[in-house]
Amino acid sequence: REHPNQRVLFIATRAAMERAQIHGSRHEILNDPSANERLRSIGIKYVESDEDVRAWACFRHAAPAEAQPSCVIVDDLGSMVRGSDRVSREIAYARTLAALHECARDDETGEAKTLVVSEVTDSDTGQAPMLYVYAKWFEEVLQVHEVRDGDGGGVGIWDLQAQSDGASARYSTRSQAG
Repeated sequence: REHPNQRVLFIATRAAMERAQIHGSRHEILNDPSANERLRSIGIKYVESDEDVRAWACFRHAAPAEAQPSCVIVDDLGSMVRGSDRVSREIAYARTLAALHECARDDETGEAKTLVVSEVTDSDTGQAPMLYVYAKWFEEVLQVHEVRDGDGGGVGIWDLQAQSDGASARYSTRSQAG
């Protein structure tokens, strides 16, 4: 559903945004009128901790209706969650995901808004930390895994697996032109 006033809010740490790669030159972006319009509808909120994310989620309703995002994207929640041990991190995850879940509804209509939370997978388990906490607050939890064969090939091929039913889909980010 296209709507000219729909806004997207991208929540990330400043360090992550500074490391991000831009796919498009300044010239390409500035000379494309439709890109300029789309970019104006994207907001960026810098946070440093899970407490900052919860504070935004709790006070989101204070923004004017026209400034409310229809989609919220939280980049790498795990890098924001603080806690010295597993229990305190689990509590922080649960509180943050609960606050995000509650703010992902329109105040007036009750309509669900789009909420996407990304998480880097644990190198030991190959899964997102606290995956069971995510499953409590989200109807659908998807994991993306890079597929490699024994020779290290397969770069650019990914498996997308749904945690709810274990269904898997494979897609490629490699160019089909050859």
